[in-house]
Amino acid sequence: MKKTISFASANFYTLAKPVKVSIAIAKPLEEGLAPLPAQSEATRPRVVITGRGKTAGRVSNLVRLRPDVVSEIKSLVDGPLYLTIELALRHYARDLRARPAGDVEMVQASDLG
Repeated sequence: MKKTISFASANFYTLAKPVKVSIAIAKPLEEGLAPLPAQSEATRPRVVITGRGKTAGRVSNLVRLRPDVVSEIKSLVDGPLYLTIELALRHYARDLRARPAGDVEMVQASDLG
C-alpha cells in the first residue's frame, strides 16, 4: 500500500476559515476630520524637492560638511540631502557665471573653519 504524504499546510497567507471584516465609522468623514495643521511661514521650507531622484549617471563624492550648515539647509529645503546639494551647486554655478568677467572672489580656507 502506497502512503501519500502532503507537505502543504496552513501558513500565514492561507486562512483556515473565511473571515468576515466590517468597519464601523462613528461619524461621517466630513464632520470628523480635524483641520490640517498649517505650517507658519517662518518655518516653511523655501524649496521642496518632490518625487524620487535617479542615481544612474551620478558619481559618489565624499563631502565633509559642518553639522550646522546641514541643519540650516535642512531647515530651508525639504528633500534628500544629495539632491539639495546638487541643486545648491547648480544655483552657485549659475551665480558665478553671471558675475562680470575678471571678477574674482578670494576666500581663505581657514576662514571657513
